[in-house]
Amino acid sequence: MVEVIDAVRFEWAAVAEWGVVFALVGLSLIWAANDYAAAVGRGRAEQQASQLANSPTAVLYSERRLGIGAPGVREVRCRDTKSAYPFRYEGLTLLMESANQYVLLPQEWTTSTGVAIVLPRTDSVRIEFVPFSARATLGRVTC
Repeated sequence: MVEVIDAVRFEWAAVAEWGVVFALVGLSLIWAANDYAAAVGRGRAEQQASQLANSPTAVLYSERRLGIGAPGVREVRCRDTKSAYPFRYEGLTLLMESANQYVLLPQEWTTSTGVAIVLPRTDSVRIEFVPFSARATLGRVTC
């Protein structure tokens, strides 16, 4: 009888040991995948930040003043008082569009002064994209 009880205890101990081993291996794999994803994300973010100066410019037109005060972003009030979009913002780059929102970065974005502007995609805002080669003509554009 004692031998049967010892055999059952041994089986449960072996199952418990393997369960702990599988749990530790599983957690280690999840941890490694998380570290890998974080490293890839940092690398892609650094790559995108280094290419920001050569990216197309996003010119933002708005029905009302947005008060974007990010470094390098210029607000221009249109002379035409009947303009549908009397406010223009220059010096922005589109980072991404997701879930009906635009994520814009200033062209002078840095890790120390970096801000991101998140705008909902609405009819009160219009965005035009200007190629890098035509950036110099922006100052001559009127609303």
